[in-house]
Amino acid sequence: PAGYFLPDPKEKLLVGDITVKSPKAQTIKGIKIGDTFQDLVKVFPNIEVHGSEIEGRTHATANNLSYRLDVANFSYEIDRAKIPATAKITEITINRGR
Repeated sequence: PAGYFLPDPKEKLLVGDITVKSPKAQTIKGIKIGDTFQDLVKVFPNIEVHGSEIEGRTHATANNLSYRLDVANFSYEIDRAKIPATAKITEITINRGR
C-alpha cells in the first residue's frame, strides 16, 4: 500500500491525517521516503523534532508535514543535535488542518 488515512478526531466522517509510505511519492520540495535527516535539514534548516513518550517515535515537522525518522526517542523534547544525520525517513504525514 502507498499509505493510510486516519479519521479526523473531531469529525469521524472526514479524513484526518494522511500518511504516505511509498518511496515513489515525494513532496513539492523533493523529500521522499528513504531520504535522510540531513536531507531534511538542508531543505528546512529550522525543522522541529519531537519524540513520543509511549511509542518512541521520532518526527520532524515543517509546515503541515511530519517526517517519521527511523530512530527511537521516548521523550517529547529532543536535542536535535543528537539525531543522526543518516536517520532515514520512513513515513511522511500530511497533517489535517488544526
